[in-house]
Amino acid sequence: DVAPSRGLGDVYKRQKQREISVIESEGRVVYIYHGDEKYRAYQRLNTIEQKLNMKYFLRCNQSYIINVEQVDGVIDYDFHMKNGMVIPIRKRDKKDIVQKYYQKKSELND
Repeated sequence: DVAPSRGLGDVYKRQKQREISVIESEGRVVYIYHGDEKYRAYQRLNTIEQKLNMKYFLRCNQSYIINVEQVDGVIDYDFHMKNGMVIPIRKRDKKDIVQKYYQKKSELND
């Protein structure tokens, strides 16, 4: 079941950005996963990306932005999220994306 949303600002008012695990784009619809909740917004992923605190988030392919604090592990070409989702890493940029992930994770742990 998906709760309607007017976008990231609407979700942000309800919840903290850092508690968002995954943001997924399917065409003109964006799904924002927060805990057990899934919110729908009609915005472009690029627009939402500009509103995020990118200290916590990483664009890992054309359709997904992940919260690095919500990653359980990296296996092959996927981020395995704490909520059970498996998010694909863009293959041609895997090395760079995984390096950025570990760098962000390290900075957050300092």
